[in-house]
Order: sequence, then structure tokens, then C-alpha cells
Amino acid sequence: MSAISFAIRDLGRRKFQAFLTIISLAACTASAVFLLPLGGSLGIEITAILGGQAYGFQLLFSRFIAFVIILNLMIGGLIVFFLFSMTMSERTKDIGIMKAFGCLTTSVFAIFTTELSIVVFLGGAFGTIIGIGAYLGICAMVPTLNGYLDFTSTLVLLFGFAFVAHFFGAKSISTAIQMKPAEALSHSHLLGSTTEFTGESLSRFGIIIRVAFRSLMRRALPTRNIYLCLTTILTLITVAVAGSLIASETTANYMERAIGRDVIIIAHKDLVNNYAALLSRFHKPTIPEIVNYLSYQYALPEPLILQLVEISQAWRSERRLLYDTTAYEGYGAIINPDYPGGYQFVGEGRSSQTFVMGVEPSKTVANWLIEGEPLTDNTLDCALIGNNLATQIFTSPLDQEIIISEKNYKIAGVCIDPFNNGNVTYLHLNSLIAHAPITCNLLLLKISPGNHSQTLDRLGTFLATTDFQILELNSNLDTNIDFLQSIWTLIMWLPLLSLISGGICLYVFLTYTISVQQQEFSIMRAIGAKQNTVTKIVFMQALLILLTSTISSGCIGFVLNLLFLIPEPVISVHSVVSFSFLFGATILFLTVLNLYPIWRITRKSITQAGYRSN
Repeated sequence: MSAISFAIRDLGRRKFQAFLTIISLAACTASAVFLLPLGGSLGIEITAILGGQAYGFQLLFSRFIAFVIILNLMIGGLIVFFLFSMTMSERTKDIGIMKAFGCLTTSVFAIFTTELSIVVFLGGAFGTIIGIGAYLGICAMVPTLNGYLDFTSTLVLLFGFAFVAHFFGAKSISTAIQMKPAEALSHSHLLGSTTEFTGESLSRFGIIIRVAFRSLMRRALPTRNIYLCLTTILTLITVAVAGSLIASETTANYMERAIGRDVIIIAHKDLVNNYAALLSRFHKPTIPEIVNYLSYQYALPEPLILQLVEISQAWRSERRLLYDTTAYEGYGAIINPDYPGGYQFVGEGRSSQTFVMGVEPSKTVANWLIEGEPLTDNTLDCALIGNNLATQIFTSPLDQEIIISEKNYKIAGVCIDPFNNGNVTYLHLNSLIAHAPITCNLLLLKISPGNHSQTLDRLGTFLATTDFQILELNSNLDTNIDFLQSIWTLIMWLPLLSLISGGICLYVFLTYTISVQQQEFSIMRAIGAKQNTVTKIVFMQALLILLTSTISSGCIGFVLNLLFLIPEPVISVHSVVSFSFLFGATILFLTVLNLYPIWRITRKSITQAGYRSN
């Protein structure tokens, strides 16, 4: 009989175990396959972060998507390693008999590796179908997401999953088949039961905790494996859930800092419509009308500006000059990584159509999150560029210059800004006035939220007979924030698939370990231990594993979120309460899942519990 035929028949005899492994792999694969096209729909290339080419919202989304995919790869490999090690431990007698009858080690390895390949292929195929189907369903429900399927990246991801799964799976198979026939047929090697815990550190605890802990330490190998699996899965949940909640609040703060809350814009009606369209480019493709922004008809006269400021009683007013032009990449010098102490030039002379905004740095209503330095009243020869423009045409923007209207400006910083989806350049207003026919075509007013509607009514009445209109930015701000929150919500709920894998691993671990301990439990009950005591011991084993995994994953997840994934995080009471509730529900789900195998063993009579089939 060939290895393939034997493997298929063997999987058929063990349908339940094979099904659990396939479902676990499919859940991990589906999460990663779903995230790849989601990033493409948001204009994010996962590889951009590896080359340091992402800034702002792109950087934040890229980091999260990349981390979730990497964690899913690790989880897939660990799940295969764990489930196959459990399966191989259960089948040590089969391996011993096969080798005792003369079957070569290479033949045994080929049989079980074939089973591994079949399981990995089916899990990857089902996961891909589920992931792509879920993505297409989300695109149908969220019109702002453009359908984006990159089959090359998906195939590369699937090959990565297959490689990791085969590597970890083959390791567990190789360890099992190296045993000698006598060892394989011995009960002492079942589930790696060769470690005896002799410490006295638990002497102060009750009998339930001592017995549960020593049982776990006696089977150190499967205990270590389930700890690694659950820690990695719960780390993913912490990164995705807590990270998404914090990132949602943080990116909303970034958005509000860039646009401004309770800010209105007064400009010519053509510019008002275009400004609204350019703000909407962050969440949907829009095409503004082609206008000459520097035309005299769009200029705001100084007397009109003074009247508007007086009528609005604005807390802060700012004049701006907006126009579109072509920006060119200037050259710069950076330290040569190949020759320490030397320098190399960067820049390829690339160009991009962009919008230039002249601002008054000391009066601006915006407070951007900036990588680098902000503009000041004394930096007439410096520029602040948007995150998307920095990604498009610059290699190392903070070391380069930008060329606008044949004039070179040193790039002081890169800011997070939704205007024109981050393809914008901010310059000092005075540096633009020198070569522009007009001095101002936008007026930004930050008004009191207490009399917001009254102020809008007064300004609307005053401008009714002119060609100038009001654009109230709160609605645009809220729309962009809602779009961000919808994306973070998608990422936050993805760990539910991995939670299925974690539940399966914990269920398999308890089922196998309980089957090994059946004789021990029957002896305990025969000498007078109550059935309730046995139940508490088994439950305490699962609880100890869950607690240690929860503490480890919580620490790792929060360190990743706060120190690496999210710059300048904003943590609200709502985020803390929401995460506590969701994470508590996750632990409760895993705890409740333990009850079934515990119920199965405790409902047996002493005679039934003392019998363990081999």
C-alpha cells in the first residue's frame, strides 16, 4: 500500500482529529487572506513597512496588518505542531508496532508527512475560500472599499503558511518516530510523561492546586506546547482587540488634530465644493472640478476677512492660500549603510501632482501629528508634507528637499493629514505670496461650540448676497472618523477565527491528558476521593494554563501596542472597559469549553474510568 493510500485511510479512521486540525488551519488562513486584499483596498502595500516607505495612517494600518498576518503564521505553525504532537503521542504504540514489524523509519515518516500535507492543503484551501468570500461580502456591504484581489500575494502567503505548517508538523513527527520500539510501547513515554515536579513551593496551597500543578509538570512537553499556542493566540487577540480600540481612538484624535473640531471654512463656492471633495478623498475616490485656484475671483479681500472674524467672534482665525501644482523630488544625502562614515545621495527626481497650502504657522487651527519638525514663523524655506506624498515620491523625505515652482524647500516634517488623502504640501504663507497673484483664498475660523448654529446663521445671512460660502468641517470630520472606526472594527473581530483554533487546542489537550489520567482518577476515587474533587483537579489544570497564558499574552500585547504599533496612543475609559469586557468574554468562552471533556470523565463510574483503551 502506498503512503498516500495509507495516509488517506488513516485520516478516515481519525476523522474527528483531522477535522479539528483542518478547521484550525482554515481559521488562521482565512484571517490572513482576508487582511491582504483589505490592505490593498485601503491603498496599503504590506511590503512598504519593510522598506520604511509608509507614513501616517498607512504606517499604522500596515503595522497592524503585518503583525496580525505574522501572528497568524506563527499560530498556524504552532497549532499544527501541537495537534500533531498530540496525535503522535496517542499513536506511539502504533509507531512501535510498525517499527517492530520491520517498517523503516523513513517509511513511517513518509506516511505521517503525507497525512500532514493533506491536512495542510485542505486547511489552506478552505481558509482561502472563507477569507476571499468574507472580503467580497464586506466589499458588498461597504461601498467605499474597492474590490482588490492580488492573487500573487495570496499565493505567496499560502506558500508561507504551508512552509511553516510543514516545518512545525514535521518536527513533531520526527520527534515521535525516533523512539525505539520498546520506548514507543512503554506507558512512561506517553505524552512525554517523564518529568517529575519535586519542588515544595506549592506546599502552602490546597490539595487541588498541588495535584493539578504537579500533573501539568509531569507532562511538561504538552503543557509547554499548549501554553505557547494559547499565549500566541491570546497575544493576537490582545493586539487586535485592544490595539484596534486604542488605535480607533488615537486615529480619531489624529484626524481631529489635522482637520479641527468646530472649524468652518469660508471661500468662493467653487473652492468650497472642491475642498469638501478633497477631504472626502480619504475614504472614497472623488474628482474635484478643475479651477484656477489663483484666479482673482477667488481672492478674499482683507476688509471682508475682518468683517467675518468680527461677526463670528472666532476663537482663532487663519488665512490660507490653496492651489494645485506639480511637486518634484529633490536630492538629499544620507549615511551610507555599506560604508560607515560615508554618505550617499538619495532621490530619483520623481514628481507628483499635489496641492500646496500656504499657512500661518503661529495661527493655524491644525495641530498635526508630525514626524520631524513643525513649521514656524521663521521657517520660510521649509515645507511640511503629507504622509501620502512622502510615500509616493520620496526615498528619505526628512533628508531631502521638495521643489515647487522651481524653488527648493527643505522638508521639515511629515504630517498625518486626510486632505487629498495626504497628498499635500504646507508652506509658510509669506513664502507663497511672493510669487502668487493673490494672498488668500481660504479663511478658517474656529468658533465656539456653545453658539455654533447661531454663528453659522449670522455668517450665512451676511454672505447670502456674495459668491462666498461656508463649509462646516464637523460633518466631514465625523465621516472620516466613522470610516476609520469601521476599518478598525473589521480588524478587531478577526481574532474570533483564531479563538476557534485556541478553543480546539485546549479541548484536544484536555481530552488527551484526561484520557491518560483516567487510571489515576479511578484510583483516587477508589480510595475515597469524591467525584467533585476529581472535577476540581481537572478544571484547575485548565485554569492554570489559561491564567498563565492570559498574563503572558496581555503583557506582550500591550507592550507591542503601546511601544511599537501606535505612536502617541490615546487611551480612554471606553477603550479600557470595552477591552476588559471582550477579553473577559474570550477567557470565559475558553473556560466553558473545558467543561465538556471534564464532564465526560467525571460522569464515568470507577470501573469505566479505570479502563483506558490503547
